[in-house]
Amino acid sequence: MTIDIRPVTVDAMLPIMGALMREHWQETESWIEGEGPVPAVEIYHAMESTGVLIVLGAFDGDTIVGYVTATVSPHPHYSFLVAQHDLLYLDPAYRRGRTGLRLMLEIEIIAKARGARWMGWTAKPGSQFDALLSRRGYAVEETVYKRVL
Repeated sequence: MTIDIRPVTVDAMLPIMGALMREHWQETESWIEGEGPVPAVEIYHAMESTGVLIVLGAFDGDTIVGYVTATVSPHPHYSFLVAQHDLLYLDPAYRRGRTGLRLMLEIEIIAKARGARWMGWTAKPGSQFDALLSRRGYAVEETVYKRVL
């Protein structure tokens, strides 16, 4: 099986990633009430039109099996660009092998080419992704806490 990873636009991505987004929500954020994710399309379009957003899809033929999105923007305290991952999901049937790593590496390559000095990734504590980042040599920079209001 050959998986093709390629940049896609917001308009091309949103119609084809609905089922994957729902799986992503159920796996990682099902505590959020409602019917699942409802992307703020106008915000994604604004980020895309200003060159801030990067969207990559992983495809098995014409079928999307994964995605990763990130932003590249000025650091709010320093005079350099940083990249921050927004979404990363891979259909569980495609998690064996290197497709997930390829998605990560491809988006980092693009972010670096756009001038980002570093890439930030977020992971749920104790998750498989948390362990993967640690094994791959990523360092914990900060810890994010949340409270439902």
